[in-house]
Amino acid sequence: MEKSIPVFCSLNNIFFTGMKKTENAKFMWNDRIRDLYWNYASQVDVPESEAKTFIREVIAFFKEKDRTPAVCVTPFTRPKDLPSLLKASGFKVQEKEAWMFYKKQDNMQDMPENIRITSVKTEEDEKNYIGLFRKAYGGATPDEPYGELPQEYCELIIDSFKNKNSHNTVLNLVAYHDDKPAGIASVLFSDKYAYIYSIAVVPEKRKKGISSALTRYCISKAQKKNIENIFLITEHNSINEKIYEKLGFSTGSIGEIFVLDELVYGAKQAVNICVAVKPEEKVTVVTDKKTQAIAKYVIDEIRKVTGNLKIYNIEDYGKRPYNIPDFILKDIADSDAVFVMADYIFGEIPTLYRPINETVEKSRARMAAMVELDEELLRVGMNADYKRIQDFSKKVHDIIKDAKEIRVITSLGTDFTVSLGHRWAILDGFPKPGKWVNLPDGEVLTAPTDINGKIVIDGCAEFLGILKSHPLAVEIEDGFARKETVACSDSDVKEKFEKYVFGSDENSCRIGEFAFGTNIFLKKLCGNLTQDEKFPSIHIAFGDPHGSLTGAEWKSSLHMDAIILRPTVYVDGKKIMDNGRYLI
Repeated sequence: MEKSIPVFCSLNNIFFTGMKKTENAKFMWNDRIRDLYWNYASQVDVPESEAKTFIREVIAFFKEKDRTPAVCVTPFTRPKDLPSLLKASGFKVQEKEAWMFYKKQDNMQDMPENIRITSVKTEEDEKNYIGLFRKAYGGATPDEPYGELPQEYCELIIDSFKNKNSHNTVLNLVAYHDDKPAGIASVLFSDKYAYIYSIAVVPEKRKKGISSALTRYCISKAQKKNIENIFLITEHNSINEKIYEKLGFSTGSIGEIFVLDELVYGAKQAVNICVAVKPEEKVTVVTDKKTQAIAKYVIDEIRKVTGNLKIYNIEDYGKRPYNIPDFILKDIADSDAVFVMADYIFGEIPTLYRPINETVEKSRARMAAMVELDEELLRVGMNADYKRIQDFSKKVHDIIKDAKEIRVITSLGTDFTVSLGHRWAILDGFPKPGKWVNLPDGEVLTAPTDINGKIVIDGCAEFLGILKSHPLAVEIEDGFARKETVACSDSDVKEKFEKYVFGSDENSCRIGEFAFGTNIFLKKLCGNLTQDEKFPSIHIAFGDPHGSLTGAEWKSSLHMDAIILRPTVYVDGKKIMDNGRYLI
């Protein structure tokens, strides 16, 4: 099996559109198909001392390509304890594969008279192959295990007919039963090895001996080339494994595909990397009914580190919004680490979030505010490389920290200028004692001393959702939004905006925050502002200025973030962002 893996990896341009070779492994991926069968690391041979670094490299590599990290582990993988290290890092076994090798050399039977097998040579043959591939794998009946087959699968197979590999030969086959297209198979020949794959029969032609005939045909073609090492891969402990055993194959090794459990990994990142909880530390968790199912992932990781944990469900003590009880604030003050995982309900800044923040700031606690926590936040925002976010956030901060003025423009009509003078704060995911961060994180923020111009919100806004199809525009004068200038094609959105911004308190229509999103791992908006405000772009907030961070002295019961997409940004006249792309 060990020597056969390079043959399997050589299916470049068929299963994979790219492959990166390193000293210790091969990283294979597909630009069009996302699932684990087409995107994973294999041939892993890593010194034990470098295994954890390798795992981080796998995660970073596939996250950069917007793929779920996966690793193929075989009996030849080193180090031997890599499976346990993968599990400790948040990976789980997704698939077990039987690598089966042909043993019998004279097991050929005559081809049944009603079965005919031909190689794919013409365009008509290619159409038949693709049609059969789609029907056999595409969920043609309710009990099909594969479900709906994405169009990209067939497109990739079509392209493979055109891509030739000078080192290997691929033979694609179509089987006919009673002169009707019934099944397909392919075999890759390489010097001393033959790899049989994609054996499939359409539902109405199954149990007629077609797959067996195709397999024997592939074997015979390999033997005619004097190739003795013939192998295939199928699901371990499946009916297919038993069928291939009857055809002369035996299982030589079991390969395991480890896939990153992104929810577990996100929780591990929050607990072990960002907040860095230690065994001797006391931890307090504040949560609610809406977030508790996802918060459990974080709580489980905390319990793996320390048993000194208190959990409060804030709905157990009153109807929200209400003033958080003093005994919860006392436990927060006495803690080393605090996690707030609860929904954001209008009116709770002065009753819940500000009291918690102020308590943390007077204590030694390190706090992660994971407001409106959901699966997307753990799976995407918390799967980022926070060391890189930290480094990038510092780069942005170094450029803007002494600036006097920032101008922001967009093609949709945004054009405003921010006057600066308050403190800048870096929120990079790593809270220090007596400090708090939002997770997922990645922003550099301040409170404007003044702001004038027009803002077109085309990303998303708190309480309003994603506004891409119906942007909202408003003019700002001397730092305050002007109600008579609000415009939006969606009347409900306009009404909600006016209700919150102009109806909360005297400062709710004031621009309280101006910020750069620095989570460079976010590729799109999800509609949750806790994550979306970290998207690499510009956002502002109406209302409270996070005075403890910025030094601004006014307060508001509202903090309503709003994202501006694809901005061009000038810092004291120097362009640092062009149409949403950082120039640093």
